Amino acid sequence: MKFDVDTGKTIPYSATKTTTTITGINISGNIEISLVNSNSNRIAIDDMKWTCYSDLATNENTVFKSNFTIYPNPVKNGELNISGKDLTNIPTAQIFDYSGKLVQTISQPFKNSGKITLKNLPKGIYILKAGNSTAKFIIE
Repeated sequence: MKFDVDTGKTIPYSATKTTTTITGINISGNIEISLVNSNSNRIAIDDMKWTCYSDLATNENTVFKSNFTIYPNPVKNGELNISGKDLTNIPTAQIFDYSGKLVQTISQPFKNSGKITLKNLPKGIYILKAGNSTAKFIIE
């Protein structure tokens, strides 16, 4: 999907192992890949690869500017402070590790404060997604 428009690109289903390349999606901007099983059979996807659009090599701070600020960064006490505009309107925040795995979800994260308590996350680099914005942070 690009800008909430389904591109119509699909991966063919077969009982035979196959490699499929999807073309015509070399575009800039945020892309969402949805894996939807439209039949009752269980499927397996292995060795998925993605080659980035060339414009993504630019400075992430100017291309993907967040509507909020995270501090302190690096995080040392298991508590992430966030400041920004309209935080109370954000229904859900998600934290992903740097491999893209969702590691924590927080409902109404800023209803009572601008803080998120991190749940025993090990040292590393993480991405906070809140609303339509993302920000990178480090846990020491």
